[in-house]
Amino acid sequence: MRAHDRNATFMLRAQRDINVALRFRGCGQKRARHSRYHLAMATYFFVAAKKYLSLPLVFCAFLSPGFATTQQQQDIEMPKKKEKWIRVQSEHFTINSNANEKVAKLAAANLERLRKTLALLTNVAAVNSPVPTAIFLFKNNKAFKPYTLPAHNRVPSLAGYFLSRPDGNYIAINAEERAAQIIYHEYIHFFVNNNLPEVPLWFNEGLAEYYSTFESNEDKTKIGLPVAHHIAFLRQHTTFSKPASLMSLDQLLEKGDILHEEETKIGAFYAQSWLLVHYLMQGQERRLRPRLSQYLMLLARGYPQNKAFREAFEMEERQLQKELEHYLRQFLFSYTEINSKDLAIVAQAQVTPLPYEEVLFYLGDLLAHHGRERSHEAAAHFNHAISVNPNYALGYAGLGLVEMNRGSITAARRYFGKAIELDPPHAEIYYHYGNCLMDGIRSRLQVNRHDSTVQKTLRDARSAFRTATDLDNDFTEAHAALGETFIFDIQSPLDEGIAALDFALKRLPSRRDIALNLLFLCAQNGDSTIAEILLNRVFPPNGNSSHLAEAQLATTALERATQLFEQNKTREALRILDRVQSVTNDVHQLRQIDQMRQVARYNHFVSLYKSASVRAGNKEFDEALELLNQIIATCDDAKMKESASHSAKQVRHNQQVTWYNQAVALMKNKQYAQAVQLLNRIVAAPDDPKLAKTTQDALTHIRRIQKQRN
Repeated sequence: MRAHDRNATFMLRAQRDINVALRFRGCGQKRARHSRYHLAMATYFFVAAKKYLSLPLVFCAFLSPGFATTQQQQDIEMPKKKEKWIRVQSEHFTINSNANEKVAKLAAANLERLRKTLALLTNVAAVNSPVPTAIFLFKNNKAFKPYTLPAHNRVPSLAGYFLSRPDGNYIAINAEERAAQIIYHEYIHFFVNNNLPEVPLWFNEGLAEYYSTFESNEDKTKIGLPVAHHIAFLRQHTTFSKPASLMSLDQLLEKGDILHEEETKIGAFYAQSWLLVHYLMQGQERRLRPRLSQYLMLLARGYPQNKAFREAFEMEERQLQKELEHYLRQFLFSYTEINSKDLAIVAQAQVTPLPYEEVLFYLGDLLAHHGRERSHEAAAHFNHAISVNPNYALGYAGLGLVEMNRGSITAARRYFGKAIELDPPHAEIYYHYGNCLMDGIRSRLQVNRHDSTVQKTLRDARSAFRTATDLDNDFTEAHAALGETFIFDIQSPLDEGIAALDFALKRLPSRRDIALNLLFLCAQNGDSTIAEILLNRVFPPNGNSSHLAEAQLATTALERATQLFEQNKTREALRILDRVQSVTNDVHQLRQIDQMRQVARYNHFVSLYKSASVRAGNKEFDEALELLNQIIATCDDAKMKESASHSAKQVRHNQQVTWYNQAVALMKNKQYAQAVQLLNRIVAAPDDPKLAKTTQDALTHIRRIQKQRN
């Protein structure tokens, strides 16, 4: 689920209860009770946040009734030049902030402790950070409001949000609203996606909720503190046996996309997922943790959900459901406490002031990554940065990014070129420039990749990506983009592309688009063993539909299969078609697969026919006939079968003529026994009456000679 959807879900739950409470107020005694109840439910959100969040002030994601749900389309007010902005650099995080330095350093320390805690409790030796993470800590509502995430007809969050983009993650926090719960929740998703791929949705969301109440200071770190509003919601519905609002456990385990569910079901899904994860992590004195690890391992191997569950936990879902109901009724919930000193984080963060043009650029970059609807605001920031410093390369690069978002590739190339001219050693500029070049030719590559102009632009894009990786070898997306350029190349060796994609996939193991590109290059390069391993990873043999949550992945796979067919790598292409067919229910894609199979089958017979012609020309008649007979026996196309039959007859005739000529040569050398063997072959299966008669005459002549000798 996207960050703004999750944030909006939390806000809507509380806002719903407030609205209902206001509607029932003053409407009689019975309705007054309803009003008090819904106000109490809304209060749970405030109480939970106030009790468990670790940044200085109170989390409040609600707006006054008069606030518009979408920002007015007008130029925003730029940050004041005299306003102090600082950069706080911890071991793994960078925070840009206009808040109090102490607050910013505390936020950095808490994120470092959360990162170390994850490594410690999940047995992940190195918590992957394949893309940079930019953190913005705004001092108050007024400073944060111009940079809130557009909520698309919903109330935008004034607390904070987490954006995950290909070139980096963006965390925005309002210090006045204490948004730590949202940030911790979203950071867990980032961690899970990069370190624990293949996990089911309930675990991903439940674990994010489990860690959302993370608390830490210099002395103690607490993990798994209860989420009060989830407990209240679940206890309100008493048991898991009320299907009107709660799901049974087997439904929860199999749940896929919940974005389009009604609000109550989404709330139930989050609450039940949290309870299940909390029980598996903390229940029975933490004895279930090893079984949870085994369950996740079996899922990663491709086991179906129900089979993996029963094998790992050695119980039926019904039994666990009863245990969960009992767990919910307990008075206290346990949590894990760690001595913060054991986390061994580098406590002292480096603090430096930010120049005004950098403040403008980074805030504009944040807006640019919101999407096209914020392009004009982002461009205003970048232009203002250039007016402050005309030689500021990142300002021009930012304008290039804006033009890319708008689809103006020519203008984007001009801005990126200017940025490179002003400040060459900047990996992000080269990465975006390479993407700009690829965006300009991607559609043309699908139509005519042999075009010399297209190939030159492709090589320029590759050079830009290569420079980005040279400048910053940890820039994972640049490696992935570099490898992708070899998909469309018509002549370059593939080793560099395979190495780049392999590097990217190791750091982004959940990215199936990278795995699919690597699969294609390996198949194209003849690395069949590696290709088979990757195929099992992209499309597991059990055909679990969750592995194709996005139809775009199937579309890309079909494109790769088409390219393999074009390169006569039919076997690899058909294997991809088999896996895609096992996981997609899209009628159009299934029809496309069927058509591709028919074309591939026909092309296969054409290839056999051509091979038979070559072999016949080389006088390899038996091999040619074997191929032609295969076409005759298995081909469904009547014309192809007729052509193969006619050709087989001609090949047999040519073969018999060759035998006859060889027999005549043997007769001249008085090697009559060998000649008779060849002539008898012709007699055994005569095709040409004239040749058959001539052969009989030759046999009669040989017998006469042999009789005279005797």
